[in-house]
Amino acid sequence: MTDRLAQLEAQAATLNAEIAKLRAERPAPPPPVKDVREVSVTAVLDERSDLPDLKQMQKLFAIVKPLSPWPSALHDRFDEHRPFRAFSSTLRWMMNVPRADRPNGKVALSYWLDVARGWLRARNSVASDLDANALILAVLASGDVAYCPANHQLGAVWELGLVEFGGRPASPDGWKRILREGASAVLPPSSPARRLPMAAPVRIYGG
Repeated sequence: MTDRLAQLEAQAATLNAEIAKLRAERPAPPPPVKDVREVSVTAVLDERSDLPDLKQMQKLFAIVKPLSPWPSALHDRFDEHRPFRAFSSTLRWMMNVPRADRPNGKVALSYWLDVARGWLRARNSVASDLDANALILAVLASGDVAYCPANHQLGAVWELGLVEFGGRPASPDGWKRILREGASAVLPPSSPARRLPMAAPVRIYGG
């Protein structure tokens, strides 16, 4: 009995020594994983607040309507308010676009329309009403955007003094001057930044 007890105690001592050795050789546990949360980047959709109110917008529209390059666009038999909505939305966008000192001949009207629609959609605004006519009327009503009208005889296309980045901010007094002074305060056209190549005249010889 004594021998068996001594034998078990010896085995226990051996096992304890082996356990202590294994514990000493065991690598340290990795540091706890921190709670890493996903980080999302959200664009700040800022815009100016010094815009015309509804009555001022209606007056501006009435002032520049007679200057429309495409008068037929002002008549919508299905929705008579669409042209005014298009003008209002376009002017809202335009007051947040940087200005260039002269017409930008690198950008077509269709490009600016796409930019305006994207800007409005990002702010949960209806953009489907916008058209080229509303864009030009908003240019005239802003009072501070250089522009060149299209002139096919001279090989000129519509050019607007706008840039997406850089440039100077819209004047807070341009549209107010239009309200005070009427159509006479609308900026006159500027010289075109570029001209399209003109086709050679066709000569017809009689027999």
